[in-house]
Amino acid sequence: MRGWRESAKLVSAALKQPDREDAWFVLANDWRLAVALDHYLGESEPVKSLADDWSQFQGRSAIFVTDDPAATAPPEEIQRRFVRTEVLSVARVMHAGNEVRWLKIFACHP
Repeated sequence: MRGWRESAKLVSAALKQPDREDAWFVLANDWRLAVALDHYLGESEPVKSLADDWSQFQGRSAIFVTDDPAATAPPEEIQRRFVRTEVLSVARVMHAGNEVRWLKIFACHP
């Protein structure tokens, strides 16, 4: 369970991009990733997983984070709810010289 702080730093950097709107929220592909990111991000809004109800964020842009190295795009249910998605970052998270996870970060625009 290493590399969560580094993973949160990557997501935080994506949230702080100069062209980012203030109304973005974070979605994670599963609850484990959502809980870890929520803990280490310390953002004012909770990180939601795909299983959560995130309908209250209707009309807002999202950062979607997955640790699935085979993912080439957000899941279909995300693509249906947003007009456009784009890859922001693909990162290998390392700890003590060992790869602990891949992260893919997508911007999802309403």
